[in-house]
Amino acid sequence: MMQIQPCANPGSRRRRSAFTLLEVLVVVAIIVMLAGMAVGVMSYLERAREDTAVINASTVKKAMLDYKIRNGDWPQGGLNDLVNEGTLKADNLLDPWKQPYQWEPAASGRDDDVVVYTTHNNKRLQSRN
Repeated sequence: MMQIQPCANPGSRRRRSAFTLLEVLVVVAIIVMLAGMAVGVMSYLERAREDTAVINASTVKKAMLDYKIRNGDWPQGGLNDLVNEGTLKADNLLDPWKQPYQWEPAASGRDDDVVVYTTHNNKRLQSRN
């Protein structure tokens, strides 16, 4: 009885496993899209921190105005006087970047007005009226 031997077919050799150019391009495109979204999210978070800083500065300003009405003068011991009196929570003394808020008399020159602010990335973020 004659046995049939399979022919060695050059196309039947096992191919090396590798990524095709198309697969690599798809992966690169996905990475680029994700990186673009991450940049957008980071800038959104930064704007949110800036908005929070302005809102907190306005809260500190209102606490300072209350202090002035009660005591007849601005806090001489700094913003900590507001916490000691119970007008403000200690959490509100620091901006979102953990820097203390600053204050100064308002440019209007009125004795009953003050500006509370913080700076971040050379940008002044101050309380609103």
